[in-house]
Amino acid sequence: MQLPKHTQRETKTMRTIHLKSDNDINLIAVIEQPDTKEIDSLDHFKFTVTYTMYVSQVPDKTIEELSINQNISYQKINHFLAFYVNNSIWYDKTGQDMIDHHFSGAKNLLLVTPVVNVTYLGNALFRKLNALCKDNVHVDGISVKDWETNLTYSYRTDEPVEGIGILPDNKEWMGEFSIYDTPWWDRDSISAYDYACKNAEDLENLKVVLNEEGVVMTDDFQLIEEEVIMQMKSVDPSMFNEKKGEIVHVDFKSKVKPKKVD
Repeated sequence: MQLPKHTQRETKTMRTIHLKSDNDINLIAVIEQPDTKEIDSLDHFKFTVTYTMYVSQVPDKTIEELSINQNISYQKINHFLAFYVNNSIWYDKTGQDMIDHHFSGAKNLLLVTPVVNVTYLGNALFRKLNALCKDNVHVDGISVKDWETNLTYSYRTDEPVEGIGILPDNKEWMGEFSIYDTPWWDRDSISAYDYACKNAEDLENLKVVLNEEGVVMTDDFQLIEEEVIMQMKSVDPSMFNEKKGEIVHVDFKSKVKPKKVD
């Protein structure tokens, strides 16, 4: 894991620094035949997702605390895009039965948006990246480049967590029998997936399974936080008032296997 270079403290003066990161992702879009469980089309998309991030200066947080939060947020976002978005099966809400019928055993992870288009994808990722950020860290801009059309779609706001009204709330999204209380783009988790059960009994049974797997679903981000703190200690031990230790390199890909909820 590589930390942003500005992690090392050069001065005691806090400056607003915007980080910019580019991430290539591939998605397999699956469109259903209307009112059936059958597949109408499969399309491959390559996108470059670019986001900018900054830290709010607040009087009750030290430079060190803000730096830690920014680095953790940066690693969480890039990990999410690389391992839980890249190579996902991308479909819309109406395609849930089709996905259950054809892809329940697939190794690819699942990504669902209200409609399969770049506008909804960009808005959902904008909200999700902010949901993954630690306190006082914000993603204020995101762009999605479609390599097939060579068009780039940009989304920016002065208030990163507000003003994105295109996405539905959970009641409109998955309805009464949703397995989650909030849509995936507002959850601080590895998931880009939502699911609506057929009835209350199915929902209760599935929630039992989800509760049992809840700790597992947070392992990735817990490991990232621990590793970021460990490496920042090695870069600047005075930040933690400890003696300098060795840098420990962790291969997240080998340690963490992506998980899918069926």
